Parts: sequence; structure tokens; C-alpha cells
Amino acid sequence: MLHRRHTLAHIDPIARARLLPALIEALPAAMRGPDIEARIEHVLISRGIPGIVCRPTAPCGEGEGQVGFAFPFRVGAQRVRAAVPVARSQITRFTSPWAVMDRAVGLERVPHRALTAIHAMGRVLDVPVGLIGSAALEAMSGLPYVEAASDLDLVVEGTDAKALASFWQEIQIISTWHKVKVDVEIDFGHKYGVKMAEYFSDSASVLAKTIHGVEVMNKELLTTNIAILAGVSAGSVMKSTGALQSSLSA
Repeated sequence: MLHRRHTLAHIDPIARARLLPALIEALPAAMRGPDIEARIEHVLISRGIPGIVCRPTAPCGEGEGQVGFAFPFRVGAQRVRAAVPVARSQITRFTSPWAVMDRAVGLERVPHRALTAIHAMGRVLDVPVGLIGSAALEAMSGLPYVEAASDLDLVVEGTDAKALASFWQEIQIISTWHKVKVDVEIDFGHKYGVKMAEYFSDSASVLAKTIHGVEVMNKELLTTNIAILAGVSAGSVMKSTGALQSSLSA
């Protein structure tokens, strides 16, 4: 699971204490100081916030992956965050974005007002919707990550082109209705992550994020390969994509 971006990694209590010095060292210089470090220690050790599996920025050792930690406070306009290598043995469990979404909509206080509608819409369209970003961290920790100006970050499984096209249209309606910016990433085969807005644009290529970096990919080639993995028709995928592009530009 250390190769799957956006997955939450729950760190063993003893390991959290051992990771603390490296985490503080990884902070940008402007975010260091006794007050901030004390708050980080409290949230990491006492509240046990999960980390987020992310792309390594430096080589990791055998059995390691990079895990980022974002905290429910800021220095100026910037959220306090840092990432460090973590060994698989230091992680007690993982939570996928889809499990986070299920948890979030079942809470008495849902982290964001739009989540219930989005979750229901995903079920109707048979598009599995995962929750990432600040709302995901609030759902798992109970800490105040979501702010009035926060975007809503989602990830959806890229297996059914027609359903994705319908989802893209509906999510824009929900975004307008709730007055919130919704950023959606399509997860292709748990390997490539592509912005939904870019995928349904008229561009012939897309930026595909992986656990190793970012690749510029031909959209049709990506779609064909993913269609094979998903067991659907590549032609129907491209037809649905093209039809939506035409309707949006009409």
C-alpha cells in the first residue's frame, strides 16, 4: 500500500515518537519554532493523526515509502506539513480514500456539507468516490482541518467511461449549488492519477501522476490501456469522452 497515493497510513504509537525529530527537521525553515513544534508533537503523538502515502522526494530504503503529515493549523496562509520516509513495519494499518468517504458520510457531523450528495450520486452512477485532502483528515481525526474556503478533494475509480462522464457533469452542478470548488482525480488502475477536468478537456494529452512522478500521456493511449485493465471497450470509452467534450463546448 506504500505505492498507492492518497492512502492513509496509521503509524504505530512508538514509531510516531521516533519519527517526530525527522518530521520536524523536514519542515520548511519558516515553519520551525518551539510553539509550532509543540503543537506538532501534540497532534502527532497524542491525537495520532494518520499520514498520507505520497511520492518520495528522496530515495527510500528497502521496505520504506514516503508518508506526508498535514496538521490542522497554519503559519500565515500555509498549512503546516512535512513528509518523511516510513518503514512498512511502523504502520499498523491503511485506510483507502473510499473507506474514508464511507466513514465521513456516516459521521454525526459530516466534514463538508456537499459530501452526502456526492456520495449518493456516486452510488447512483456506480462510480466509487473516495475522499482525500482536508475533509479526509478531519473525518479520520476529528480535528478541524476543513475551513470555510477549503476545496473538496475527491478521487474516483476510472473503470466506466459513461459513468465518469455523467459524474463529471453532476459534480459541477453540486459544486455550483454548494459554492465549493471540487477537485476530482481519476484513479486509473491504482497506478495513474489524472485530473478529471483535464481528462474531459479537448486536450490530446494529460498529466498522469504516479507514485514515482508525473508523466505526460496520450489520452487515447491511456484510455485504451486502462480499458483493457478494466475489461471495458476502449472504443466506448473514447466515444463517451468525445461526446462529453462536444456537449460541454456546444
